[in-house]
Amino acid sequence: INLSRIPGVVSGEGKLLLSLVDISDRKQIEKEKEVVIDKMTKALKEVKELRGMIPICSNCKMIRSDEGSWGQLEEYVRKNLNADFSHGLCPTCAKKLYGEYYEE
Repeated sequence: INLSRIPGVVSGEGKLLLSLVDISDRKQIEKEKEVVIDKMTKALKEVKELRGMIPICSNCKMIRSDEGSWGQLEEYVRKNLNADFSHGLCPTCAKKLYGEYYEE
């Protein structure tokens, strides 16, 4: 290794005693990496996933729980995914239910 090209303190025998390389860019990148890792770790803790078959009534869309009772889809999602719903009407249902008041 050619020590004369490395900025720093070199002994009389040419041995590198202290390096004066600027690592501020590397330190900044490491800080940014830690922030990203922290955000990803927090996001992964919040993620829940449903897998497998979910027994749902093909008519009323009620869902059967693991215990065998039937409940609304919203309650199942709220309980198992920690999520909530906001309700509205799609244009097709609005026309079907409130046709005389519905304007396209």
